[in-house]
Amino acid sequence: MFMEELKHYQKVQDAARYTLDNIIEFIKPGITEVGLVKKCDELQRAAGVDDYWYKGLPAVVLAGDHTDLAISRTPYVPSDDPVQENDLITIDLNQCKNGYCG
Repeated sequence: MFMEELKHYQKVQDAARYTLDNIIEFIKPGITEVGLVKKCDELQRAAGVDDYWYKGLPAVVLAGDHTDLAISRTPYVPSDDPVQENDLITIDLNQCKNGYCG
C-alpha cells in the first residue's frame, strides 16, 4: 500500500520537476508574473497535472519587489509589471494529479 501511494506522489513531483526544468526558457526580461503563471499552467498540464491545491492557482510567482510579499496574509494577484534583468524570481507550484498533491 505504501509503495503504491509513494508512486502517486512521485508522479506529481515529476510533473513539478518537468515544469521547473522547462520554465527556465521563459524567464527573461519583459515577461510578467502573469505570463509565468500561465506558462507554469501550460507546462504542468502537459505533464499530466489535473488540479491545483492552493486556491486553484497553478503557481505563485513573485518577481523583483514582490519577493518580499507575505502571500498567506493577502490575496495573491500576479503582476503585469515586466521582469527586469536582475530580478529575483520565486515560483511555488501547487500541482495535483489524480488527487495527489505536491
